[in-house]
Amino acid sequence: FSHVCLCALHRYWKPGNPDNWEDNEDCGEVVGGENGQWNDDICTSLRKYICKRPNPNPPTTCDTANGWRQYGSNCYKLKTDTRKSWLGARHDCVRDGADLVSITSAEEEQYITGRLDDSVFDLWLGYTTLKCTTISCQVEIDSTQFSWSDASPGAYTNWGTDPVQPDLR
Repeated sequence: FSHVCLCALHRYWKPGNPDNWEDNEDCGEVVGGENGQWNDDICTSLRKYICKRPNPNPPTTCDTANGWRQYGSNCYKLKTDTRKSWLGARHDCVRDGADLVSITSAEEEQYITGRLDDSVFDLWLGYTTLKCTTISCQVEIDSTQFSWSDASPGAYTNWGTDPVQPDLR
């Protein structure tokens, strides 16, 4: 991930993704072996993950003794000690007062893929077609619209040269 080119202010989907393969891929991941590109995957797959805790009130303080790292006004924690399903990973993050990582700018994405994690394993993102509240997520039948589980604005977009999100139906 240390040499990911984020030449545009955009999401970095693998070619042909999101594709909702077999109508069963509702959760977003960063694919380690694909230079940090994003993929939609089955939510029950077991992955490592990154939690993000907003810290909007200066000064930003992150619990570095317990693995949290600061970037901007947020704290991040890479969870490499265990692999969990997307819902299990999100539950773990919420229990820590955080959520699965949302990426709201190219700079933040570069931090996530280039500085925070220098390995080549796949990581869950908080990007999903599930409908989430602050404590839980539910499958919504025929949902094809991705959004961040922490309700971050979805203004940071890139679908290649197509400005419209692909229709996953």
